[in-house]
Amino acid sequence: MYKKQLDGFRAILFFAVFTYHHNVNWWFLTYALPCFFVLSGFLITRILVAGDGLPRGSFLKSFYIRRALRILPLFYAFLAVAVFFGIIVYPLWHAAYAFNIKLFLLSVPENRGAFLRLFAHWQHGQLHLWSLAVEEQYYLLWPCFVVFTPRRWRVPAVGVLLAASIALRVGFAHSETYSQSLYGALLPICGEYILWGSLAGLLQSHGFRFRVPAAWLYSGVLGLIVLSHLETPEMFHGFYQFIPSPRQTFFGICITLVIIGLWNEDDALLSRFLRFPFFTWLGKMSYGLYVVHMATWDLADWIVNRFPSLRWVNLYSLRLVLCVLAATLSWYCLESPINRLKRHFPAPHPKR
Repeated sequence: MYKKQLDGFRAILFFAVFTYHHNVNWWFLTYALPCFFVLSGFLITRILVAGDGLPRGSFLKSFYIRRALRILPLFYAFLAVAVFFGIIVYPLWHAAYAFNIKLFLLSVPENRGAFLRLFAHWQHGQLHLWSLAVEEQYYLLWPCFVVFTPRRWRVPAVGVLLAASIALRVGFAHSETYSQSLYGALLPICGEYILWGSLAGLLQSHGFRFRVPAAWLYSGVLGLIVLSHLETPEMFHGFYQFIPSPRQTFFGICITLVIIGLWNEDDALLSRFLRFPFFTWLGKMSYGLYVVHMATWDLADWIVNRFPSLRWVNLYSLRLVLCVLAATLSWYCLESPINRLKRHFPAPHPKR
């Protein structure tokens, strides 16, 4: 079931990520990225549960092909362009969807020199693609978990996985060796957000009724507002997701409440706002917007240096316009035509 307000939500999240990357140091904007994680967990889990009763092999084949058609063409096309222009670091790690692991390995104490050199120019190395590696690792592992786990065991199993993720995060935080490494980039740690969304997706698909959905929605919003007004976490590099705060679980729960509310409440004021056509249009392209947005910064800088008369233009606005143009071109010329191939691999329609 398609919900326009979720596309609008994606658009707002993209603006938050873009703005924070532009050195607008409102630390709470970094929690836009976990919202994408929670949303992925919720929606993908609903799709997977809809396959209950179908032949497992054919269902998984259809799921993986549809996911591959959606995410791989743009990613590898972008990767090829980035390699050609020399604006990406560790391309083979990106190609293997393991760049998040590379970030962690670079951040351990014995590699601190390479780590500092990498982050000295983080805006020009496409480092934001680490989160796509996390998502791809989730897409590879989670379908098998859902499909091969008996229905009655799924919710308890997710509870165990959540507890293990939290325990592992606490263990890293208190480790003398790894407490300042980027362990938050690893799937078992940042995957806590995905698991919260997955838990909500399981409950929704298994018939749990989230009564008074507006209350869930605005409780989540209020919780996020409260969390964003707490003292700024102490991070020496400013990337709050990489060395997660003890508040991660609370952020995950509040984000999940917001998504539950948006899914179940179409008439809430916030839902109606997010269904504004411009937001839903941008939200459909959010994947492309996120993939290309740091590369268009390099393009904007090149344009300003090449044409000095344009130096009066606001750099934020120029970068944003170029990003939207690039994502629009990708959507209509590459992503949409390829997505139409999904009709050859139909997926079951998720239950309400």
